[in-house]
Amino acid sequence: MPVPLPGEVLIAMRSASICGSDLHAYQKSTPRRRPPMTMGHEVSGEIAACGREVRNAAVGDRVTVLPLISCRKCQFCTSGRENLCPDRTVLGVERDGAYAEYFTVPAHLVFRLPDHLSYPEAALVEPLAVAVHAVGKLQPLPETAAIIGAGVIGLFTLSVLKIGGAKNIIAIDIDDYKLNLARQLGATLTIHLQQDDPVSRIQKNNGGVEACFEAVGLGSTLNTALHITQNGGSVVAIGMTGGKMEVDFLDVVAREVRILGTYCYTRCDFEYALNLLAAGQIDTSLFTQILPFSEAIAAFDRLANHKENLVKIVLTNVPERESNVIKAERR
Repeated sequence: MPVPLPGEVLIAMRSASICGSDLHAYQKSTPRRRPPMTMGHEVSGEIAACGREVRNAAVGDRVTVLPLISCRKCQFCTSGRENLCPDRTVLGVERDGAYAEYFTVPAHLVFRLPDHLSYPEAALVEPLAVAVHAVGKLQPLPETAAIIGAGVIGLFTLSVLKIGGAKNIIAIDIDDYKLNLARQLGATLTIHLQQDDPVSRIQKNNGGVEACFEAVGLGSTLNTALHITQNGGSVVAIGMTGGKMEVDFLDVVAREVRILGTYCYTRCDFEYALNLLAAGQIDTSLFTQILPFSEAIAAFDRLANHKENLVKIVLTNVPERESNVIKAERR
């Protein structure tokens, strides 16, 4: 049983969703998580104990956790850009995380949940905050945008763009199931990357989009994003799987296309994402499957096999008194 240090809280995990980066670590395709490491950073739970000097939380509080831990003192932290803190660490990446019955975090990173928001929904605040931060890189928001990659982050980005007033949103992927989800969430056009040429189709119909959000992380999809973006437009790079990439930089310079990196989120982004979910403005039921924590290994294997229409799995670890609620959510 972990013991909370001064300023920390002990949280009984109630729901923890599986991030794509966790799956990559499970498949040993990323160096960012080194065993032995308890992963898990998309989480909600109940505070079980408080360390000394904790003032903003109490035992029994239902909470979600901002998993990015910063120094709170540097120029980035004091200006509200704690995601750029040079000493930042992430729960479940550099320190043991939430795939456990209990874990500890600094108390200032917990956010109380409204009574009507379920634990599985609250475990999705973190990935939604990634989309909120990515869309927030563009001011004003574009009226026409494309999203390459209709996974969880891509679908959340689509939803945030819709809320922000985007009129035409194009979703691009290689999976028909995910493209269908994108249409249900409001995409005005969907393109199968392996069956159609998004460059000629978008340039013909739209002359290029104002902005493209690249949520895959490969050189090929980043170049596609550049080519479908109109002169003077922006490419927001969210995906992190590709490492070094070859980019047609002459095209970038000659057409003045901006490439914007986006990493995690700020505290304001996280709070806004929580408010969106609490207000019912984001539909997560279309692409979320809820499974008990005891099936975690099987859940990772199912995601890795790519044989099922699975987008997001949320693992739950709830007391018996709450089991009926979870069963209802699974239906």
